[in-house]
Amino acid sequence: MLASIDLLDGLALLRDLRSNLTQYELIDEARLALDIYLERKIVDFEAVTAQCLGLKIECLSETAHVIPGQIFQISAQLWNQRGSEIDEASFALQVPAGWETRPLP
Repeated sequence: MLASIDLLDGLALLRDLRSNLTQYELIDEARLALDIYLERKIVDFEAVTAQCLGLKIECLSETAHVIPGQIFQISAQLWNQRGSEIDEASFALQVPAGWETRPLP
């Protein structure tokens, strides 16, 4: 449990660094490379932190393959296997540019 606190601190630092890359005098190629690298590290930190906290997410789609223009539903559920205290949970669906999403009531 203590490791998760340090991981969450590291995750916050990585997110902050990535969001402030424009403040550094870098050539565009270097900025893009750092952005991609930090994005991967953030995903890694999120995965390890979730494992330490005993959190798993389940995401199910009505269909195995989705095509542009298709209407489909996705459901997501967070499993808290260690009973960690959670004040708030939210899900953000990442879709290709130009796709529209909306939550169901």
